[in-house]
Amino acid sequence: SGHAGRVQALAWLPDDDRLLVSGGGSLLKIWDASAPEKPVLDLHLHSMVHGAAVTNSSVQLAAVALEDCTLRVVDLRIGRAVNTMQGHTRTPICVAWGGSMDKKLFSGGRDGTLRAWDPRMGARSLWCFDPYAHEKGQPALKTFDDESEPTQRNAFGKRTREELESLMALGSNNVQPFRLRTARSVFRSATSNCSAKAGNTSTGASKMVSDPVSSEMPCLAEISKAFREESSAEQLERPRHFLDPPRRQYQHEASSAHRGAVTAVVAPLRSSLDAKGPYNVLLSCGVDGKIRKWDAERGVPLGKRSAFDVESSMLERSLQIAAHGSPQDLCFVPEKSAVTAYCTRSGELLCRLEAHTSMVHCVEVLPGCSQVLSAGAGGGLISLKA
Repeated sequence: SGHAGRVQALAWLPDDDRLLVSGGGSLLKIWDASAPEKPVLDLHLHSMVHGAAVTNSSVQLAAVALEDCTLRVVDLRIGRAVNTMQGHTRTPICVAWGGSMDKKLFSGGRDGTLRAWDPRMGARSLWCFDPYAHEKGQPALKTFDDESEPTQRNAFGKRTREELESLMALGSNNVQPFRLRTARSVFRSATSNCSAKAGNTSTGASKMVSDPVSSEMPCLAEISKAFREESSAEQLERPRHFLDPPRRQYQHEASSAHRGAVTAVVAPLRSSLDAKGPYNVLLSCGVDGKIRKWDAERGVPLGKRSAFDVESSMLERSLQIAAHGSPQDLCFVPEKSAVTAYCTRSGELLCRLEAHTSMVHCVEVLPGCSQVLSAGAGGGLISLKA
Protein backbone atom coordinates (compact mmCIF):
# COMPACT_ATOMS: atom_id res chain seq x y z
CA SER A 1 0.00 0.00 0.00
CA GLY A 2 1.57 3.26 -1.14
CA HIS A 3 -0.59 5.66 0.93
CA ALA A 4 -2.64 5.35 4.07
CA GLY A 5 -5.79 6.44 2.24
CA ARG A 6 -7.01 7.43 -1.19
CA VAL A 7 -4.36 7.85 -3.92
CA GLN A 8 -5.15 11.15 -5.66
CA ALA A 9 -2.51 11.35 -8.41
CA LEU A 10 0.10 9.38 -10.35
CA ALA A 11 2.81 10.61 -12.73
CA TRP A 12 5.99 9.22 -14.29
CA LEU A 13 9.13 11.32 -14.14
CA PRO A 14 10.31 12.58 -17.57
CA ASP A 15 12.44 10.22 -19.67
CA ASP A 16 12.30 7.56 -16.97
CA ASP A 17 10.20 4.38 -16.81
CA ARG A 18 11.24 3.57 -13.23
CA LEU A 19 10.63 6.70 -11.13
CA LEU A 20 7.09 7.90 -10.52
CA VAL A 21 5.26 10.38 -8.28
CA SER A 22 2.11 9.67 -6.29
CA GLY A 23 -0.02 12.03 -4.19
CA GLY A 24 -2.32 11.26 -1.29
CA GLY A 25 -3.31 12.99 1.94
CA SER A 26 -0.86 15.86 2.39
CA LEU A 27 2.09 13.89 0.99
CA LEU A 28 3.79 13.76 -2.40
CA LYS A 29 5.91 10.62 -2.74
CA ILE A 30 8.59 9.61 -5.25
CA TRP A 31 8.89 5.88 -5.97
CA ASP A 32 11.34 3.57 -7.72
CA ALA A 33 9.28 0.99 -9.62
CA SER A 34 12.11 -1.54 -9.39
CA ALA A 35 12.09 -1.32 -5.57
CA PRO A 36 8.51 -0.40 -4.54
CA GLU A 37 8.85 -1.47 -0.89
CA LYS A 38 9.35 2.12 0.34
CA PRO A 39 9.33 5.59 -1.29
CA VAL A 40 12.53 7.31 -2.31
CA LEU A 41 11.33 10.70 -0.98
CA ASP A 42 8.37 12.07 1.01
CA LEU A 43 7.31 15.71 0.55
CA HIS A 44 4.98 17.24 3.16
CA LEU A 45 2.80 20.00 1.62
CA HIS A 46 0.66 20.77 4.73
CA SER A 47 -2.57 20.69 2.69
CA MET A 48 -4.57 17.87 1.14
CA VAL A 49 -3.36 16.88 -2.34
CA HIS A 50 -6.07 16.63 -5.02
CA GLY A 51 -3.93 16.30 -8.15
CA ALA A 52 -0.33 16.26 -9.36
CA ALA A 53 1.54 16.36 -12.66
CA VAL A 54 5.22 16.27 -13.68
CA THR A 55 6.55 18.30 -16.59
CA ASN A 56 8.22 16.49 -19.50
CA SER A 57 10.96 19.12 -19.83
CA SER A 58 14.52 18.70 -18.61
CA VAL A 59 13.71 20.56 -15.38
CA GLN A 60 12.06 18.13 -12.96
CA LEU A 61 9.07 20.14 -11.73
CA ALA A 62 5.82 18.83 -10.29
CA ALA A 63 2.60 20.86 -10.08
CA VAL A 64 0.23 20.03 -7.23
CA ALA A 65 -3.44 21.05 -6.74
CA LEU A 66 -4.17 21.59 -3.06
CA GLU A 67 -7.21 21.92 -0.81
CA ASP A 68 -6.38 25.55 0.06
CA CYS A 69 -7.41 26.69 -3.49
CA THR A 70 -3.80 27.07 -4.65
CA LEU A 71 -1.45 25.40 -7.10
CA ARG A 72 2.15 24.80 -6.07
CA VAL A 73 5.13 24.08 -8.27
CA VAL A 74 7.57 21.72 -6.55
CA ASP A 75 11.20 21.32 -7.62
CA LEU A 76 11.83 17.58 -7.23
CA ARG A 77 15.58 18.08 -7.18
CA ILE A 78 15.53 20.07 -3.94
CA GLY A 79 12.25 18.73 -2.56
CA ARG A 80 10.34 21.96 -1.86
CA ALA A 81 7.80 24.34 -3.43
CA VAL A 82 9.22 27.15 -5.56
CA ASN A 83 6.01 28.90 -6.70
CA THR A 84 2.40 29.29 -5.55
CA MET A 85 -0.46 30.27 -7.89
CA GLN A 86 -4.02 31.20 -7.03
CA GLY A 87 -7.15 32.10 -9.00
CA HIS A 88 -9.71 29.33 -8.48
CA THR A 89 -12.69 30.37 -6.38
CA ARG A 90 -13.11 26.77 -5.22
CA THR A 91 -10.65 23.94 -4.69
CA PRO A 92 -8.64 22.91 -7.78
CA ILE A 93 -8.71 19.13 -8.12
CA CYS A 94 -6.75 18.38 -11.31
CA VAL A 95 -3.63 19.74 -12.99
CA ALA A 96 -1.55 19.01 -16.12
CA TRP A 97 1.44 20.39 -18.02
CA GLY A 98 1.06 21.07 -21.74
CA GLY A 99 1.32 23.61 -24.53
CA SER A 100 4.49 24.44 -26.42
CA MET A 101 7.52 22.73 -24.79
CA ASP A 102 5.37 21.89 -21.72
CA LYS A 103 5.81 25.42 -20.40
CA LYS A 104 2.13 26.04 -19.61
CA LEU A 105 0.16 24.63 -16.73
CA PHE A 106 -3.55 23.78 -16.86
CA SER A 107 -5.87 23.21 -13.91
CA GLY A 108 -9.54 22.43 -13.33
CA GLY A 109 -11.54 22.88 -10.15
CA ARG A 110 -14.83 22.60 -8.39
CA ASP A 111 -15.75 26.06 -9.66
CA GLY A 112 -16.22 24.53 -13.14
CA THR A 113 -13.37 26.49 -14.74
CA LEU A 114 -10.39 25.19 -16.71
CA ARG A 115 -7.52 27.67 -16.40
CA ALA A 116 -4.18 28.17 -18.16
CA TRP A 117 -1.08 29.33 -16.27
CA ASP A 118 2.50 30.30 -17.00
CA PRO A 119 4.55 29.72 -13.83
CA ARG A 120 7.36 31.91 -15.21
CA MET A 121 5.15 35.03 -15.50
CA GLY A 122 3.38 35.20 -12.17
CA ALA A 123 0.79 33.77 -9.83
CA ARG A 124 -2.38 34.58 -11.85
CA SER A 125 -4.04 32.56 -14.59
CA LEU A 126 -3.68 33.55 -18.25
CA TRP A 127 -7.22 32.69 -19.42
CA CYS A 128 -10.21 30.40 -18.85
CA PHE A 129 -11.31 27.86 -21.47
CA ASP A 130 -14.66 28.71 -23.07
CA PRO A 131 -16.76 26.00 -24.80
CA TYR A 132 -18.71 28.69 -26.70
CA ALA A 133 -15.74 30.79 -27.86
CA HIS A 134 -15.96 29.44 -31.43
CA GLU A 135 -19.63 30.41 -31.86
CA LYS A 136 -20.53 33.53 -33.82
CA GLY A 137 -23.27 36.03 -33.07
CA GLN A 138 -23.11 35.73 -29.29
CA PRO A 139 -24.86 38.45 -27.27
CA ALA A 140 -22.71 41.11 -25.67
CA LEU A 141 -21.67 40.50 -22.08
CA LYS A 142 -23.34 42.58 -19.39
CA THR A 143 -21.73 44.81 -16.80
CA PHE A 144 -22.75 46.02 -13.35
CA ASP A 145 -23.91 49.31 -14.88
CA ASP A 146 -26.18 47.64 -17.44
CA GLU A 147 -29.52 49.48 -17.38
CA SER A 148 -31.39 46.38 -18.52
CA GLU A 149 -30.81 44.78 -15.11
CA PRO A 150 -33.07 45.72 -12.16
CA THR A 151 -30.98 47.92 -9.87
CA GLN A 152 -33.65 49.38 -7.62
CA ARG A 153 -32.81 49.09 -3.92
CA ASN A 154 -34.32 50.57 -0.82
CA ALA A 155 -32.48 52.77 1.66
CA PHE A 156 -30.78 49.74 3.26
CA GLY A 157 -29.39 48.40 -0.03
CA LYS A 158 -31.86 45.49 -0.19
CA ARG A 159 -34.22 44.51 -2.99
CA THR A 160 -37.63 46.13 -3.13
CA ARG A 161 -40.81 44.13 -2.57
CA GLU A 162 -41.79 44.35 -6.26
CA GLU A 163 -38.40 43.03 -7.38
CA LEU A 164 -38.55 40.14 -4.92
CA GLU A 165 -42.01 39.15 -6.13
CA SER A 166 -40.89 39.20 -9.76
CA LEU A 167 -37.82 37.09 -8.95
CA MET A 168 -39.94 34.57 -7.03
CA ALA A 169 -42.35 34.29 -9.94
CA LEU A 170 -39.45 33.79 -12.34
CA GLY A 171 -37.78 31.21 -10.13
CA SER A 172 -40.93 29.10 -9.85
CA ASN A 173 -40.86 28.52 -13.61
CA ASN A 174 -37.21 27.54 -13.84
CA VAL A 175 -36.34 23.89 -14.47
CA GLN A 176 -33.46 22.61 -12.35
CA PRO A 177 -32.59 19.04 -13.46
CA PHE A 178 -29.96 18.50 -10.74
CA ARG A 179 -32.21 19.67 -7.88
CA LEU A 180 -33.53 16.40 -6.46
CA ARG A 181 -36.03 15.78 -3.69
CA THR A 182 -34.48 14.73 -0.41
CA ALA A 183 -35.62 12.05 1.99
CA ARG A 184 -36.79 14.76 4.39
CA SER A 185 -39.17 16.21 1.82
CA VAL A 186 -40.55 12.75 1.06
CA PHE A 187 -41.12 12.01 4.74
CA ARG A 188 -42.68 15.44 5.33
CA SER A 189 -45.16 15.08 2.47
CA ALA A 190 -46.09 11.53 3.41
CA THR A 191 -46.49 12.46 7.10
CA SER A 192 -48.78 15.36 6.23
CA ASN A 193 -50.93 13.04 4.11
CA CYS A 194 -51.15 10.61 7.01
CA SER A 195 -52.16 13.41 9.39
CA ALA A 196 -54.88 14.54 7.02
CA LYS A 197 -56.25 11.01 6.76
CA ALA A 198 -56.23 10.62 10.54
CA GLY A 199 -58.03 13.94 11.01
CA ASN A 200 -60.82 12.95 8.62
CA THR A 201 -61.53 9.76 10.59
CA SER A 202 -64.52 10.21 12.90
CA THR A 203 -63.53 7.43 15.31
CA GLY A 204 -59.82 8.07 15.23
CA ALA A 205 -59.00 7.30 18.86
CA SER A 206 -60.95 4.03 18.99
CA LYS A 207 -59.52 2.94 15.61
CA MET A 208 -55.97 3.63 16.74
CA VAL A 209 -56.48 1.30 19.69
CA SER A 210 -58.43 -1.41 17.92
CA ASP A 211 -56.54 -1.47 14.61
CA PRO A 212 -53.15 0.29 14.80
CA VAL A 213 -51.84 -1.36 11.64
CA SER A 214 -54.55 0.16 9.45
CA SER A 215 -53.76 3.72 10.61
CA GLU A 216 -49.98 3.82 10.97
CA MET A 217 -48.46 1.08 8.83
CA PRO A 218 -49.96 2.23 5.49
CA CYS A 219 -48.24 5.58 6.02
CA LEU A 220 -44.83 3.95 6.47
CA ALA A 221 -45.43 1.79 3.41
CA GLU A 222 -46.32 4.85 1.35
CA ILE A 223 -43.17 6.60 2.53
CA SER A 224 -40.93 3.67 1.62
CA LYS A 225 -42.61 3.14 -1.77
CA ALA A 226 -42.41 6.82 -2.72
CA PHE A 227 -38.76 7.02 -1.75
CA ARG A 228 -37.83 3.86 -3.71
CA GLU A 229 -39.71 4.95 -6.82
CA GLU A 230 -38.19 8.41 -6.77
CA SER A 231 -34.64 7.13 -6.23
CA SER A 232 -34.90 4.62 -9.09
CA ALA A 233 -36.40 7.25 -11.41
CA GLU A 234 -33.58 9.65 -10.61
CA GLN A 235 -30.95 7.04 -11.40
CA LEU A 236 -32.58 5.92 -14.65
CA GLU A 237 -33.42 9.37 -15.96
CA ARG A 238 -30.37 11.33 -14.81
CA PRO A 239 -29.80 13.78 -17.71
CA ARG A 240 -26.19 14.83 -17.08
CA HIS A 241 -25.01 13.95 -20.61
CA PHE A 242 -27.58 16.31 -22.13
CA LEU A 243 -26.69 19.43 -20.12
CA ASP A 244 -24.26 21.99 -21.53
CA PRO A 245 -22.05 24.31 -19.45
CA PRO A 246 -23.64 27.62 -18.43
CA ARG A 247 -22.88 30.60 -20.66
CA ARG A 248 -21.21 33.75 -19.44
CA GLN A 249 -23.56 36.67 -18.83
CA TYR A 250 -21.26 39.27 -17.25
CA GLN A 251 -17.80 40.48 -18.18
CA HIS A 252 -16.39 39.78 -14.73
CA GLU A 253 -17.51 36.14 -14.80
CA ALA A 254 -15.14 33.28 -15.61
CA SER A 255 -16.28 30.93 -18.36
CA SER A 256 -17.17 27.39 -17.31
CA ALA A 257 -15.58 24.52 -19.23
CA HIS A 258 -18.01 21.88 -17.86
CA ARG A 259 -21.36 21.86 -16.15
CA GLY A 260 -20.15 21.27 -12.64
CA ALA A 261 -16.68 20.49 -11.40
CA VAL A 262 -13.77 19.77 -13.74
CA THR A 263 -12.37 16.52 -12.35
CA ALA A 264 -9.56 15.70 -14.83
CA VAL A 265 -7.29 17.39 -17.36
CA VAL A 266 -4.47 15.87 -19.41
CA ALA A 267 -2.22 16.70 -22.36
CA PRO A 268 -1.97 13.56 -24.56
CA LEU A 269 1.43 11.95 -24.93
CA ARG A 270 3.09 11.81 -28.34
CA SER A 271 5.06 9.05 -29.97
CA SER A 272 8.69 9.62 -30.97
CA LEU A 273 7.69 9.77 -34.67
CA ASP A 274 5.17 12.53 -33.99
CA ALA A 275 7.16 14.50 -31.42
CA LYS A 276 8.27 17.26 -33.78
CA GLY A 277 6.28 20.44 -34.22
CA PRO A 278 3.65 22.01 -31.94
CA TYR A 279 1.03 19.80 -30.35
CA ASN A 280 -1.65 21.88 -28.66
CA VAL A 281 -4.27 19.28 -27.70
CA LEU A 282 -5.77 19.19 -24.21
CA LEU A 283 -8.46 16.86 -22.80
CA SER A 284 -10.69 17.53 -19.81
CA CYS A 285 -13.37 15.55 -17.97
CA GLY A 286 -16.13 16.75 -15.64
CA VAL A 287 -18.94 15.53 -13.43
CA ASP A 288 -21.25 16.09 -16.42
CA GLY A 289 -19.85 12.87 -17.96
CA LYS A 290 -18.10 14.61 -20.86
CA ILE A 291 -14.59 14.40 -22.29
CA ARG A 292 -13.83 17.68 -24.08
CA LYS A 293 -11.00 18.39 -26.54
CA TRP A 294 -9.40 21.84 -26.46
CA ASP A 295 -6.87 23.94 -28.30
CA ALA A 296 -4.34 24.45 -25.50
CA GLU A 297 -2.95 27.68 -27.03
CA ARG A 298 -6.27 29.46 -27.55
CA GLY A 299 -8.65 27.95 -24.99
CA VAL A 300 -11.35 27.01 -27.54
CA PRO A 301 -12.92 23.64 -28.51
CA LEU A 302 -10.90 21.58 -30.99
CA GLY A 303 -12.40 19.91 -34.04
CA LYS A 304 -15.98 19.24 -35.10
CA ARG A 305 -16.46 16.47 -32.53
CA SER A 306 -15.00 18.28 -29.54
CA ALA A 307 -16.82 16.25 -26.85
CA PHE A 308 -18.00 12.69 -26.21
CA ASP A 309 -19.80 10.93 -23.34
CA VAL A 310 -18.16 8.71 -20.70
CA GLU A 311 -19.45 7.03 -17.54
CA SER A 312 -17.05 8.74 -15.15
CA SER A 313 -17.75 9.45 -11.49
CA MET A 314 -20.25 12.16 -10.55
CA LEU A 315 -18.41 13.04 -7.34
CA GLU A 316 -16.46 16.29 -7.09
CA ARG A 317 -13.17 14.49 -6.60
CA SER A 318 -9.95 14.26 -8.54
CA LEU A 319 -10.17 11.76 -11.40
CA GLN A 320 -6.87 11.37 -13.23
CA ILE A 321 -7.22 10.27 -16.86
CA ALA A 322 -4.45 9.38 -19.34
CA ALA A 323 -4.26 9.91 -23.09
CA HIS A 324 -1.96 9.19 -26.02
CA GLY A 325 -1.92 11.22 -29.23
CA SER A 326 -1.54 10.09 -32.82
CA PRO A 327 -1.35 7.51 -34.18
CA GLN A 328 -3.02 5.72 -31.22
CA ASP A 329 -5.46 8.51 -30.24
CA LEU A 330 -6.46 6.75 -27.03
CA CYS A 331 -7.93 8.02 -23.78
CA PHE A 332 -7.99 5.92 -20.59
CA VAL A 333 -10.77 6.83 -18.13
CA PRO A 334 -11.45 5.36 -14.64
CA GLU A 335 -15.04 4.08 -14.50
CA LYS A 336 -16.01 2.49 -11.18
CA SER A 337 -13.60 -0.46 -10.61
CA ALA A 338 -12.35 -0.61 -14.23
CA VAL A 339 -10.21 1.40 -16.64
CA THR A 340 -11.87 2.02 -20.01
CA ALA A 341 -10.17 2.98 -23.27
CA TYR A 342 -11.84 5.40 -25.73
CA CYS A 343 -10.87 6.62 -29.17
CA THR A 344 -10.43 10.40 -28.93
CA ARG A 345 -11.28 10.90 -32.61
CA SER A 346 -14.64 9.11 -32.64
CA GLY A 347 -15.47 8.83 -28.92
CA GLU A 348 -15.99 5.07 -29.33
CA LEU A 349 -15.51 2.71 -26.37
CA LEU A 350 -12.72 0.27 -27.29
CA CYS A 351 -12.13 -1.97 -24.26
CA ARG A 352 -12.33 -2.31 -20.47
CA LEU A 353 -9.42 -3.29 -18.22
CA GLU A 354 -10.57 -4.79 -14.92
CA ALA A 355 -8.23 -5.66 -12.05
CA HIS A 356 -9.32 -3.57 -9.05
CA THR A 357 -11.78 -4.55 -6.35
CA SER A 358 -12.50 -0.93 -5.36
CA MET A 359 -13.13 2.35 -7.15
CA VAL A 360 -10.38 3.46 -9.54
CA HIS A 361 -9.47 7.15 -9.29
CA CYS A 362 -6.32 7.65 -11.35
CA VAL A 363 -4.58 6.09 -14.34
CA GLU A 364 -1.24 6.78 -16.04
CA VAL A 365 0.10 5.40 -19.34
CA LEU A 366 3.64 5.00 -20.65
CA PRO A 367 4.57 6.25 -24.15
CA GLY A 368 3.43 3.74 -26.75
CA CYS A 369 0.57 2.53 -24.51
CA SER A 370 2.63 -0.53 -23.52
CA GLN A 371 1.89 -0.22 -19.82
CA VAL A 372 -0.96 1.34 -17.84
CA LEU A 373 -0.61 2.16 -14.13
CA SER A 374 -3.78 2.55 -12.09
CA ALA A 375 -4.67 3.21 -8.45
CA GLY A 376 -7.82 3.70 -6.43
CA ALA A 377 -9.57 3.82 -3.09
CA GLY A 378 -7.74 0.77 -1.75
CA GLY A 379 -4.39 2.60 -1.80
CA GLY A 380 -2.63 0.03 -3.98
CA LEU A 381 -0.95 0.49 -7.37
CA ILE A 382 -1.62 -1.99 -10.22
CA SER A 383 0.30 -2.23 -13.49
CA LEU A 384 -1.73 -3.36 -16.51
CA LYS A 385 -0.54 -4.49 -19.91
CA ALA A 386 -2.57 -2.62 -22.52
